[in-house]
Amino acid sequence: MASRQALADLAANCDRLAIGHGPIQDRGPNEAAVDVPDPDGTVLRFILERENEETLRFTGLSFDTGMPPAFYDTPRLPGPESAGQAAHRERLR
Repeated sequence: MASRQALADLAANCDRLAIGHGPIQDRGPNEAAVDVPDPDGTVLRFILERENEETLRFTGLSFDTGMPPAFYDTPRLPGPESAGQAAHRERLR
């Protein structure tokens, strides 16, 4: 999420649509989260994490059939790159 206000707006939209959700969980000055269960009961966690050198790294988790969960560090889907990620990539060149 882009800001703590975006998390608050998400929670307000859930309230307006009568969708249950957890409280906004403040996790220090750079992180907050809110949990929203989908109709199947799977919890979707929406996270605000302000960019810094530590948070610019990508971490994915795969669940392959018959295998234990595994972490990976390269995104597998195309997506927008944040300004911080672009600057970090340029520093690595």
